[in-house]
Amino acid sequence: MTFSPGQPGIVIALLLFAGRGLSQVILANALNRGVPSEFRATANSFTSFLFGLLFTLTGPVVGYVAQLQGLCMALTVIGASYIAVLSWR
Repeated sequence: MTFSPGQPGIVIALLLFAGRGLSQVILANALNRGVPSEFRATANSFTSFLFGLLFTLTGPVVGYVAQLQGLCMALTVIGASYIAVLSWR
């Protein structure tokens, strides 16, 4: 979104939300099939907790960078961090 402001950025954001929603369904299904029933609720709660924790930790960082350097830089930093974490695996 930082490189395509305006309407193209909104379309990119909508595609990201659609992709995230689809991946959540696929990952939740895989988790539910792979985890025994006695641990399934705990595993689902733990993944939800980690997802919420991720937003809780990155939100203030993005806000701080946006305040100092602008929203464009904040989105670039969070995007680069996301790519770095995904390529580390």
